[in-house]
Amino acid sequence: MKKPNVFMLGAPKCGTTSLATYLSGHPDVFVSNPKEPAFFEDVDIRGVSSWDEYKRVFSRANESHTAVIDASTGYLHSDNAVRQIMEYQPQAKFIVALRNPVDMCISLHGQAIRGDYAFNEDFAKSWKHSLELNRNKKSLSPKQKYLQNYIDRCMLGQQCKKLINEVHSDSVHFVIFDELKKAPRKVYLETLGFIGVEDDGRFDFPVENSGFMIKYPFLNKALSLLGKAKRKMGLHSSVGLASKLQRMNSREGGRVEVEDKLKAEMKEIFQNDILELEKITKKDLGLWR
Repeated sequence: MKKPNVFMLGAPKCGTTSLATYLSGHPDVFVSNPKEPAFFEDVDIRGVSSWDEYKRVFSRANESHTAVIDASTGYLHSDNAVRQIMEYQPQAKFIVALRNPVDMCISLHGQAIRGDYAFNEDFAKSWKHSLELNRNKKSLSPKQKYLQNYIDRCMLGQQCKKLINEVHSDSVHFVIFDELKKAPRKVYLETLGFIGVEDDGRFDFPVENSGFMIKYPFLNKALSLLGKAKRKMGLHSSVGLASKLQRMNSREGGRVEVEDKLKAEMKEIFQNDILELEKITKKDLGLWR
């Protein structure tokens, strides 16, 4: 086993699954399987929970892999993950994918519906709930803090500012979702350069983990309960049956519809945070504002 030396910290719904898939095909790169062991997250609501389990995730990584990547997207939002990672791997490099927070909120809601943990299937009601949660952060349950408080999860400027205060800026590589969609090979090559591996000639960049709709809610509920039961029993390995059933129970499409008035309200809430992101990433994010 070779210890991970690159951590894809997040953010969720920002293209990390696509990027991790592209990188996993490179002969000099090993990406965690499962993609998100989530070992360094603050609370045990998913992922592996012991050092032995975490080591097994990387048991097939060896000296031929220049970059060994833990692609757990909850680390950026975590209070303690980066500090713990630096204690574990002082030479760590960090990849951070970023997206327009309004779009990220909406995408998170779609995922919450599919995962059966949304406050309400109606986005407007869940957004209102998120506003209430954000005003009472100290009294939130893990489910509310990590899964239902869309506002806090999508304050990427705050999260990146905290990151830069904890590590050297040269050890962080930012990937903008819009650029990944528009010019995936360019972003891929920039990322390869950051993690220190050569171009493998990849030109195929399919979109991974795009939005989808559930065909049969009862089956989705059953799969969700099965996943929760497995995690409680400490079972994290899989033969892939649940994933196959999930794919069979899905169909393309399913973007959450949000009224323009509500989007404008959301944009106003995130405006200062986006300005903070522009300072940190040195990128023009004017279209997000």
